[in-house]
Amino acid sequence: MRLIDADELLKAVDKEREYLIARGQTGAEHILVHNFRDLIDNAPTVEQEVYITGEDYNLYMRGYNQARKDFERPQGEWIRKQVSPAGCIYVCSQCGMEEVIGGNFCWNCGADMRGDKND
Repeated sequence: MRLIDADELLKAVDKEREYLIARGQTGAEHILVHNFRDLIDNAPTVEQEVYITGEDYNLYMRGYNQARKDFERPQGEWIRKQVSPAGCIYVCSQCGMEEVIGGNFCWNCGADMRGDKND
């Protein structure tokens, strides 16, 4: 999707309007340009994502990576709840989320299910 700089477009429309007035054209062309300006002024807007680049990106990533290092996962275990035709249902000991297939981490709370971290 291409985003248009509305302020610059309005400047171009105003310049065209001045040009038409200077030439004595106050008819259809002038009306079209005048209406076009109102359309731009009242057009719906979209939010634009802000992209971080350069040194700001590097600072952001350093902070992000440090936060990941500082995050301590709770230690948990999968507790077998029941056996059904679909298989076993396990429950996270930290948050109670039910899971058909266990794993190394709880998808809900992030608990580490790999056993004692000192192993």
